[in-house]
Amino acid sequence: MHSHRLGEVEPDECYVLDRDLTDDDYPDIALEVVIRSGGIDKLEVYRGLGVREVWFWHRGAFRLFELGAAGYIEVPRSGLVPALYFDVLASFAERADQHEALKSYRDRLRQTSG
Repeated sequence: MHSHRLGEVEPDECYVLDRDLTDDDYPDIALEVVIRSGGIDKLEVYRGLGVREVWFWHRGAFRLFELGAAGYIEVPRSGLVPALYFDVLASFAERADQHEALKSYRDRLRQTSG
């Protein structure tokens, strides 16, 4: 995880997988929390930067976009983090107590992987 300004946009979170991020490099994943409608217009900026996936959190759900040759396409699962189930994650994301939400999410993951 790395806090990084990406030119014209600044994601709420961004992630780099299996490499170090330099100041003139861009992350693999950008996460946008959309408070009002919109946000998807940022995809063109992320495309120009080469961000491989953009995840939007809006109204209790995730929408995932993967960069392809013709631009971003909406996908049901992350190609970069295929083991992450966003529907399960979403059920914990808006809990008031973040510590309890993280603990419950971890417990849920242990139940499904064990």
